[in-house]
Amino acid sequence: MIFMMKKTLTFLVLILGAAQPVLVMAQEGVYSAIPPAVIEALGQEPPLGQADVDAYVKIMPELTRLLNDPQSAGPLAAGLNLSQLRFSYIMAKVPLTMALASGADPKTLGLDSLPKVLHPSPKELRLVKNNLKILSAAADDASRALAEAGPRGAAK
Repeated sequence: MIFMMKKTLTFLVLILGAAQPVLVMAQEGVYSAIPPAVIEALGQEPPLGQADVDAYVKIMPELTRLLNDPQSAGPLAAGLNLSQLRFSYIMAKVPLTMALASGADPKTLGLDSLPKVLHPSPKELRLVKNNLKILSAAADDASRALAEAGPRGAAK
């Protein structure tokens, strides 16, 4: 259980870093590095819905490419009919909500240091719990692809 929790936290940090430099890892935990204007814009986004969960599952196979080429996020988002902002919102909020749905301690996640806009609502938490199996499978596949690609997600 602890191994799974640690794996989920590591993956969460990787995912959040892949979409936008939303969070940075520090010795004591995860700290917010989101500019106020971005927080305000994210606050205008509607709550997560099933279409967002479905989009996240489609994004996961592209994670290695996103890490190697962050500029590829734009075309990927456009291909899924997502704005860059919505793409970033999904890439930040879904894995965070997955970690919470899997039983991660909010303090361990550094939830208190994140803007409230990234805190999942009870409805979003239920949505992710209802989709946790497919989300976890997509995340596991992406994690394996990253491991196969080598350090920093670079192709061998």
